Order: sequence, then C-alpha cells, then structure tokens
Amino acid sequence: GGVNGIGLPTAAGLRSNLGNITLDGMPANDADTNNMMSVISVDAIEEIKLIGSGFQAEHGRSAGASMTVVSKSGTNVFRGTYAYYLRHDAFNENSFFNLRNNLPKPYYRYHTGSGTFGGPIGRANASNNKLFFFYAREDWSTDEPRTPNRVTVPTALERAGNFSQTVDTSGRLLFIRD
Repeated sequence: GGVNGIGLPTAAGLRSNLGNITLDGMPANDADTNNMMSVISVDAIEEIKLIGSGFQAEHGRSAGASMTVVSKSGTNVFRGTYAYYLRHDAFNENSFFNLRNNLPKPYYRYHTGSGTFGGPIGRANASNNKLFFFYAREDWSTDEPRTPNRVTVPTALERAGNFSQTVDTSGRLLFIRD
C-alpha cells in the first residue's frame, strides 16, 4: 500500500481511496487519506476477501470496497519457506531510444529475498495444539535505471556575460535584448 505497493481496487463505481482495508481484523488505512498504510509480505498472507457492495456492519466504515487480509499463523509442525527473486539488466534488452542514441543498457537490478517460518511454541500439551508462532521477512535491494537527461549548460563565453555566440537548438544565433 501507499508508496510500497498498490491500494484498493476501484469497485462499485467509487474511487479506490473510498475503500476499507483490514489486516487481521484491524484497520490498515491511514485515518486522514484512507490510503493503505500497513505493509505485509505476500508470503505471509493466508486469505484475501474483497467485498464490492452489500456490506455487513463489520465492513461498513467506508463507501467503497472492503478488503480483508488474514495473515498466516503457525501450525503444530515446523514449516518454512525461502525464495529469492532476481531481476537483472543482463536479462533485459536495451531500449529502442538507448539503441538509437548509442547509449548503453542501464544498470537495473532488483534483489528480493523472502522467507517464512512457523511452528509450535513449547510443549503445551501432547499434540502441540495450543500455542504457535509465525515469522515472515522480505528484504529488497533495488538499483533502478534513470532516464538519461540532456541539459544545456552555459559556455565559457556565456558565463563571462558574452552572449554574442549563443545559438538555439537549430544552430541559429540568438539575438538577446536587454
């Protein structure tokens, strides 16, 4: 949500910021802007339910869609996951405009590590069905390309106040009036 992802979808003809998001029963919206503020790893989500209209009272905080997100919980056996996602410039082709302007392929790398781990805590009873834990973590390392910018800087003559040889983008001399 917010700057870290997407907000609610537009539903029932209403704007997305009119929606309501709850995470494990707690509001996950910013009280002022109504944008989603809580961030949860996709690997830690057990269930997502989207209700477009016809709400029950528990979903009636806002006029738009209601999204409920339920996180995973531990189980009576130890379980975990690990994933690594790589997006690398070595796998990309150079863009049309970079090729046209003889520019190199931009440095472009996303590294995402994600893992979860859950299980029972202690020996509450013989079948371990009383107390559980669950932990999820996601780490991002990002190097994104920037659009090449072309700028015009003053020449040495212009920095000295002499604009007698200043030209426009077509190469024509500019006439400067004081």
